[in-house]
Amino acid sequence: MKTIIIRELNDLAHLSDETGVVKPMWLDKIRLDLSDVNHSLQVSWERKLNTYLKRCGCVAGVLVTLMISSLTIYYVIFLAGDRSIISLVSILVMGFLVAFVIGLVTKMTTLFITAIQFKSMVRHILKVTQMS
Repeated sequence: MKTIIIRELNDLAHLSDETGVVKPMWLDKIRLDLSDVNHSLQVSWERKLNTYLKRCGCVAGVLVTLMISSLTIYYVIFLAGDRSIISLVSILVMGFLVAFVIGLVTKMTTLFITAIQFKSMVRHILKVTQMS
């Protein structure tokens, strides 16, 4: 587990520039050690930054994939009617493929939104610390 300790605001701004949609592989945790800011505020900021850093979009992607897969199975079992086995299997395969692709899109969208939230939090920290 690699923890980075931020002692200067420039380091935090630089980290925000490096952190794109996918977090750096070497980074597991951020710790703030800013001398001009009270400890409780730093802990609150650390918690938010680390939450954004750990969020990968996996839960959202899996939930969407399971939901679409469940709807596909429901359709095949209850609504398909008198279709042939080959037709039902092709519907299942296409449904699972669509579920997988939409799950990946959901994961990537969650990563993108998380990167925006991380950068927004860094901008907020920089703004608050520069005002004081």
